[in-house]
Amino acid sequence: MFHVKQYRALLINPYVYDFAAYSFWSTPLGLLYMGSILRKNGFEIYLIDCLQIIEDKRKEDGRGPFIKEKVQPPPKLTGIKKRFKRYGISKEELISKFTSIPEPDLILVSSIMTYWYMGTKEVLETVRNIYPGSKIIVGGIYPTLCYEHAVLNLKEADLIVRNNEINMLFYFIENSFPVKLSFKYQIDDLNWLPYPCFDLYDKLHFIPLLTSFGCIYKCAYCATPFMYPQIVKRNPEDVMQEVYYWLDRGVSKFVLYDDNFLYMKEKYAKPILKALGN
Repeated sequence: MFHVKQYRALLINPYVYDFAAYSFWSTPLGLLYMGSILRKNGFEIYLIDCLQIIEDKRKEDGRGPFIKEKVQPPPKLTGIKKRFKRYGISKEELISKFTSIPEPDLILVSSIMTYWYMGTKEVLETVRNIYPGSKIIVGGIYPTLCYEHAVLNLKEADLIVRNNEINMLFYFIENSFPVKLSFKYQIDDLNWLPYPCFDLYDKLHFIPLLTSFGCIYKCAYCATPFMYPQIVKRNPEDVMQEVYYWLDRGVSKFVLYDDNFLYMKEKYAKPILKALGN
């Protein structure tokens, strides 16, 4: 009998180095959306989220402090009189987690804040050493805003992709594996997105709801207009269908991920809030 191989994809949310960090409902949402897209295309999905929270200090609404350890700061930061820390699991703990999953064919690594790239770089070096044959893709805010810097510093990655280059990611996957991706998300239509694969977590304390991209304002200090030049809204009915989906799975707390939630509020925000109130 002819057997089609099921490829494995590993999602990694790296630990970070910083002077302060706290989870205000932080999740690697883009990474989890990509996991769901790959799952719809037949990939088997695994997740390692290095940014673990101290559970006995988690607040009822889902916020909480990351586990942390004091470390030596890099030379350029030694003059700052604050404690430098690694937030999240250690490199050794990360390596131990690899033993519990099958070897992945594809690895997707998220990189959020630009100044957190040190953790991403260290995780990439570890991953490349353990899985020399796997294809590694890095995406997120850091490579989108600082692409040239990311290319220079994240040399272990096979592909570094910016937010608006989703088709490049799909093209890379199809040319790296003998697969044809039948489901490809387009950045201008949020209603096509499958729900993020939060089922990969052992327990869900809250669910973030992505309701739009972009902002009507063009503030010089804000990265949103650069990352999302166009405003893309999600249908309120689609948002509520996701709410019902997670309610059926025991989740009762939701966080809105939206830079401009009240824009055109009569058409978008009010229907969502009224439905949530009922």
